[in-house]
Amino acid sequence: MNKILLIDRWPLFDNRPHKHRIISDLSRNNELFIVFYNNSIHEILHKIILTLKNFFNNWNSRYRYKSHEKTNKLPLLFYIHKKKISYFYSNNLFDLETKNKIIDFDPDYIVPLSSPILPIDFLKLSKKKAINFHISVLPNFRGINALEWTLIYDGKVGVTLYEIDEGVDTGLIINHKILKIKENTIASLKNKLMMQGANMLCDFFNSNLKDSNEAPYSNYIIKKQFYKMSSDLLKISNQKLHRNK
Repeated sequence: MNKILLIDRWPLFDNRPHKHRIISDLSRNNELFIVFYNNSIHEILHKIILTLKNFFNNWNSRYRYKSHEKTNKLPLLFYIHKKKISYFYSNNLFDLETKNKIIDFDPDYIVPLSSPILPIDFLKLSKKKAINFHISVLPNFRGINALEWTLIYDGKVGVTLYEIDEGVDTGLIINHKILKIKENTIASLKNKLMMQGANMLCDFFNSNLKDSNEAPYSNYIIKKQFYKMSSDLLKISNQKLHRNK
């Protein structure tokens, strides 16, 4: 059993399937601890909503809650309570209180579901490594709007599982998968890629790769990092998606 630290934003309205996949799969044979980084207002709202949820579970909304759960669209806030996963609210991901919580948990791995760039001293809080996936075929198209930049440059669409280092998507490549484009919109294609990344992440912890200290692919770091795309380029990338189908 591995001890895995997950990092994410406020979970109340987030019910994306790839996050359900990760939490559901990893919680079966591993011990999870989640750090949610947000401000204190979110934490207060979190507690109020949990109180209301517990109250209304005795009313008709209880049926809606169960119906929602069957579709696997339960907001993460409720889902982690259902799974009885420990978590901590952090106003500052890099403050001493959060660091001490993480040290107490003593994680083998760090897996950010969403997070800012993690400094090297934070990454060293894991005994083994920090892992993430990126929706491009690294080392190409590092950074933001990776899928859209891939389409702009007519690159191969895919997902990469990699070790996190102090750079932006520059760590050792563990695995990658190229996908055929069948979707009609960037949003639907991005959802497919995110789910593929979640599957690759879960496969990593379910395979012998977790016992290896070396990635099966060597990494070549491209100096260029891509940044947030303008609205005009977003339109062009969407047009390219339809041409490439």
